[in-house]
Amino acid sequence: MDDHLSRKRPRSSSPVLTTSTVAKSNELSRGQLLAAQLNEPSKRNEALNELMKLTAAPELSYSLDGEEILVALVDIFFDALGWQGRRPAYARSKPVFSSMNAWTRHVTPENEEWASFCSMQLAKGKLGINTLKLLEVVLLIMRNLSFVASNHRLMAYSPDVLNVLVGAL
Repeated sequence: MDDHLSRKRPRSSSPVLTTSTVAKSNELSRGQLLAAQLNEPSKRNEALNELMKLTAAPELSYSLDGEEILVALVDIFFDALGWQGRRPAYARSKPVFSSMNAWTRHVTPENEEWASFCSMQLAKGKLGINTLKLLEVVLLIMRNLSFVASNHRLMAYSPDVLNVLVGAL
């Protein structure tokens, strides 16, 4: 019994910064690499396929390590639709939130312009089949990312992601 009381657990040492740790911090993360591939048209399909595999697998839960992938997906969505205007998230007008008008009006004129643009662009027959498939993949990846709790805040705090989702409605 005395032996049992006298045994102490050894203290863990402080973490030591090793050269491999330093090298890893200088490397690009997987998310940054995928985002770079998404931004490069020749590698975009490969990156989209990789993201579909990562986000669709039920046994995996792909957590975003930064906003780079979301920014790249949003850029693809805006480019595929042909949006040339100012991003609705960076509206110059002051938003007006009113529960009475929530179903009939938009919070800014820029948001209204974005919504009508999306309605026109996503109308039947307006976009080619390849563009529609691209948009569908982007939205599926975003949907799959939303199933992982650790991605919620990053997605919800991105006005561009919310505008993509609202525009797709």
